[in-house]
Amino acid sequence: MHSKRILLHMCCAPCEIYPLKKLRSMNWEVEGFFYNPNIYPHTEYALRKKYVMDYSNRVNCDIYFCEGYHDEEFNNAIKNNLDKPERCMNCWYLRLNKAAEHAKMIKVDTFSTTLLVSPYQDKQAIKLLGEKAAAEHGVNFFYYDFSVGYQEAVKISKIEQLYRQKYCGCKYSLAESSAVKVKGI
Repeated sequence: MHSKRILLHMCCAPCEIYPLKKLRSMNWEVEGFFYNPNIYPHTEYALRKKYVMDYSNRVNCDIYFCEGYHDEEFNNAIKNNLDKPERCMNCWYLRLNKAAEHAKMIKVDTFSTTLLVSPYQDKQAIKLLGEKAAAEHGVNFFYYDFSVGYQEAVKISKIEQLYRQKYCGCKYSLAESSAVKVKGI
């Protein structure tokens, strides 16, 4: 059977594991895309990027990286909505829109995202935002609830000794995760 190409937006290496495996089992030829201007600070961004690059190389997955650290794009996207859930929705849309734009540019007609692997994300909102971005760029958004493989991905990420972050990525989620630790929750 002939495989079709799909662009997979990747937020980090642990979240890449299950979607990549699942898409390949569905006969997709997967190409990765790393664009995450929300990640704070720059050292965290560089660490996540390094592990995505390293893991992608190990599993033979080509990946595109947006050059530079584009935190100003994230800050502009969320500046009027710093509270959840609006902040998260603007952040997701920023990244999904860039993935849809990149998919069109490289002539891949379908894209998806590893954001759908986390049980902590609003998958229905991500689906709607992915479909919106897809429609704006004339490509398709492939929705799949990858969270069924979350525990498997956690296990593999430990075996593979991948860096596993403790917060979603932005400075606000870092502060929120720190507040939870301080409260002992």
